[in-house]
Amino acid sequence: EPFNAEPLRCNLLESYITTVDMFYKRNHGPIPLVDNID
Repeated sequence: EPFNAEPLRCNLLESYITTVDMFYKRNHGPIPLVDNID
């Protein structure tokens, strides 16, 4: 399932402009697994 990190919808609807503290991230695909290689 894609990663979604977003504020509550009611908070987003308070203004037409998304403020920095309400910034969100959304991916349309799965997050790849990456190994830590030194």
